[in-house]
Amino acid sequence: MANRIKGITVEIGGDTTGLENSLKSVNDSLKKTQSQAQGCGNAPQAGPVQRHPPRPEAGSC
Repeated sequence: MANRIKGITVEIGGDTTGLENSLKSVNDSLKKTQSQAQGCGNAPQAGPVQRHPPRPEAGSC
């Protein structure tokens, strides 16, 4: 029983225009995102962020 497979249908030469259009759209979006990401790498870097206000120095009050 294990050596018989039933119910598999393979279609060769089917219409793939919908798939091709979808993949083209995805590729265009990826190219746009990659070019935007490369532009972010050239942005100036910000300095360190202070998370807490500075502590008063001893004897300043």
